[in-house]
Amino acid sequence: MNCKWESGLLKYCLMFHYQLSDVTMQVALTAEFVGSAMKNNRQREGSNMGFEIGESVTVKSGVTDPDFGFDISGWQGRVIEVDDSDTVFIRWDSLTLNQMGLDLAIRCDEENLDWEVITLSVQEVEKASARDTKIDVDRVASSIQVKMIELGK
Repeated sequence: MNCKWESGLLKYCLMFHYQLSDVTMQVALTAEFVGSAMKNNRQREGSNMGFEIGESVTVKSGVTDPDFGFDISGWQGRVIEVDDSDTVFIRWDSLTLNQMGLDLAIRCDEENLDWEVITLSVQEVEKASARDTKIDVDRVASSIQVKMIELGK
């Protein structure tokens, strides 16, 4: 790795090779960091990096559902993805799905929304202890789906 300073700018390049369909490709990645931008980037990454896939989170007080506008404070689920723009994708846990109820699941379904998951800002959630297992979530979600089918929804 070659590093050099250019007018306060640290520039570095990473070269790596990978094999894809019997063709070796060379990829060069270049990253540039400038003074405080480097610090801000680390702070931003810290907010994302605080959440791991499968980790339980609770919705903070005062947060409302982005689609319907009602309060979802205290709702809980597991992180299924965190993206670079500080967005966290959450699958609700079994207790939240039971609390949500059939009526909200039907309403979401009618609006072409996935009632088992939500997308929120990482600032709207905090780490929590798991209240159930993934098997519990699958069981409750399946139960709600069966009820929706029985109602013709």
